[in-house]
Amino acid sequence: MMNDNLKGLTEQKAKIEKEIADLRKEITVMEETENYNQSLVDREGFPRADIDFGKLQTYKGLKKNINELQNDYAKLMVDLEKELHVLHQHYAESGQAQKDLDEYESKIDQERLAKKQQEIDEMNKLLKEKAAQKAAIKSVPIPFCEITVVIENSPAYNGGLRTNDMVVNFGTIHTSNFQEINQVVEVVRNNINQQIPVRVLREIHESAYNAEDDDHHTYKGKGYQLIETTITPQKWEGEGVLGARFALIL
Repeated sequence: MMNDNLKGLTEQKAKIEKEIADLRKEITVMEETENYNQSLVDREGFPRADIDFGKLQTYKGLKKNINELQNDYAKLMVDLEKELHVLHQHYAESGQAQKDLDEYESKIDQERLAKKQQEIDEMNKLLKEKAAQKAAIKSVPIPFCEITVVIENSPAYNGGLRTNDMVVNFGTIHTSNFQEINQVVEVVRNNINQQIPVRVLREIHESAYNAEDDDHHTYKGKGYQLIETTITPQKWEGEGVLGARFALIL
């Protein structure tokens, strides 16, 4: 804590600095208006004819005052330095320096912990948001291909598939692992006479769409119903074992 003597010296220092600054402004103005920053005598060594000796005396008085203030300021700085030295020595011997250092380090540690906790909170928030996004994506059926042809009375038709249905799941195939149409062909080929679970989106009329129905969804601005069924690839009177064609969604 600053003692009274040091406080007084500091106040004097500020006062003298202001006085010096004010005098410098006055001197600068007079030098510029009266040309006192040039020689005060002419070429022959006589005082310049344009000089107002009353103003010149004032100018010299200002210069004298600022010199005296600068001398006072120099002495004051010596006294101030001595007081600061005494204060620092007392500060160190009293143990206050170590206390302040410990307090500072504790404050820094608390700030670091608070910042670390903030980073953890932000990361947890981000993870929750990503988890929510993933959950939302999982809850919205996204088709990976569409059915372009379903022949009447075929295994596909009898299983409930229709032309223009968009396939969300076909056996183990879904949007995340789908790469090409041949994957559908392979699933059919490996499941002859066996049931294959299938989920498709089937467009419904706008008037029939109800967002509150769990099996009603929006895809590309249109309303669809999610239909779950099973199909059994097998021989029938037509070609192939399914009676349907699949294509990438355009």
